[in-house]
This record gives sequence, C-alpha cells and structure tokens, in this order.
Amino acid sequence: MIIRPPEKTPLLKQLEVLLPRIDRSNPNFEKLDNLLGRETAGYFGETSLHYYFSLTDSEEALLLYGLRLQGKDNAFQIDALLLTGSVCFIVEAKNLKGTISFNQNDQMIRTLDQITETFPNPEIQAAVQRWQLSDFLAKHGFPAIPIHPVVTFTHPRVILQSDQKYDDILTNERLPSRINAIKSAHAKVVYQKQQLYKLAHFLNEKHQANHYFVIQRYQIAYHHIRRGVWCPSCQFNGKRIIMHRIKRYWYCPACREKNNTAHIQALCEYALLFGTSITNKQARLFLGIESNSTAKRILINIGLETSGETKGRIYYLDKLLEQNYKRRNDR
Repeated sequence: MIIRPPEKTPLLKQLEVLLPRIDRSNPNFEKLDNLLGRETAGYFGETSLHYYFSLTDSEEALLLYGLRLQGKDNAFQIDALLLTGSVCFIVEAKNLKGTISFNQNDQMIRTLDQITETFPNPEIQAAVQRWQLSDFLAKHGFPAIPIHPVVTFTHPRVILQSDQKYDDILTNERLPSRINAIKSAHAKVVYQKQQLYKLAHFLNEKHQANHYFVIQRYQIAYHHIRRGVWCPSCQFNGKRIIMHRIKRYWYCPACREKNNTAHIQALCEYALLFGTSITNKQARLFLGIESNSTAKRILINIGLETSGETKGRIYYLDKLLEQNYKRRNDR
C-alpha cells in the first residue's frame, strides 16, 4: 500500500513553469534546462519502482516515496522507503544511462558517448540515510528494526560494470528478488500490522517539503521572466501563445479561443515561482492586464483567502495551488 505516492519536487514544479517563461539567450537557461532534465529523470525513476515493488513477497508492505525528514543537523531525503514488519528497505533510485562502474576509491563513474564523469557513490549515500533513519526512529521512541539500503538503477539503457560483486547495487529487474532474499533472512517480526501503519503515518506526518525558490537561487531578474496567460489549447498542441484580456474573457490571437478561467493556471505558476501571496498590483503585472478592477474581480471570484484592506489587501493562493494539483492527479 502506498502511504506517500511519488510526487514532483518543488524544484521540478518550478522549473517546469519557469523554463517556458525565460528566453533561451538567458545565461541561466542551459544550466536550468540541464537541471530540469535531471529532476525529471529522478521523478520518473521513482515512479518506475512501484511495478517492481509489486513483484515482491511483501503484500503487507507500506511504501513512502520522496520522504524528507529532519535529522540531527540537517534534513535527509529517501527516494523510496519500503516498510515491512521485519525489515525496512531504503531504496536509492538512480535514473542514469550509460556504463556505470565503481573504482577502489568508492567513486561512481559513468561513461556515456565517450565522456567520463564521476558521481558520489550512491551506496555511501544510502548507508548514511540508514544511520539517519535509525537515529530518527530511536529519537521518537520507535523500536529498532533492521534497515537495509539498496541502490537501484532505473534507466533501461544502463550497464552496470564492476570487477567485484555488489549485492545491493542493481537494476530494477533484480530489485524484487533482492528484496525477497533479504526479507527471508529477517524472520523476526518487529512491528505488527497496526504498529507498522502507525510508523508509516507518523513518518508521513513528519515529512518536510524542501522550500526551494529557484528564482532566488539563480538570481533571475523579474523582467527576464515572460509574463502573461498561456492559451490552454495552443499549449496542449505544444505552442506557447499569450492571451489577451477582452472584457470578461481571455482571447487567443492564434487559435481564437475564448476562455474565462485561463488565468487560474497562470496564478498557480506565480505561486510556484514567487510564493503563495499576491497583491492586486502583482496580479496585474503577471497576468498582463491594466485594470485594477478587472484584477480585483478575478481574484475575488476565485474565492481566495485575504488579509488587509483596500490597496494593502493580500490574496493567498495556497488553496488554488492545492486544488490545481489535485485536479491534475485525478485525471
């Protein structure tokens, strides 16, 4: 059972809405585009795991993806945590293609298109996460349980190559048999079913999202970000066309669509990039409208929570963002 499903990271969500809004000539574009590729690969790597988890002999197991917990000195994140009554599995997912090898200095080396790169050893990362999770459970009064870290490479075009055998560095195809073997070696039940549920829900409640603002991190100037409301029909067809506000609807000059609610997606993008509070002036600037009363009507009709009065009124986009995310997941 999935207690915490795979979810795009705040960084990935921001990059997905930011990249179409900045020009390719921007000095940060290539760096952010590469970052988007890595984050997207990581997300799809996590989502590919569930099929292989379903092939294990762990019907009672509980799954949490992307769990981020506060440790002693800093937060730590686990790609996938598989909880059973006798042993817990930390699964570190790597969505890399190419030839992967490990040298005597515990470096991971990737060779792709005749280019060789070094990466941090994921086995060491997973071992650190095991210590951090064990310490976290002890701190909160949960009984000690064996924790086994496993590193799995999720990309179908990866080749693992090594002079020595690494039992816990494997591809997705080997993941079910490895989990079954480890589980068979831990026959002692530490957590009964209800206790396991209690642990899983406690960990989920303790999850801390990483509040990351890519615009601040990369110091992207506001005037370098394209503003406006995308035409949803053109966007669906792979085009990026800014709509015009005419009377009480949005009009696309390319496909001539009329839309009454296209501003909702734009406001959600604003919330991801700049935060969930917005003023009338900020809304006018980002949506590309001049009328104070039009912006006010748009914000009020959405039913946003507010604080302050008249010119100092602040509108809060939190619920709008949650509703939009839920609507996308329900499709």
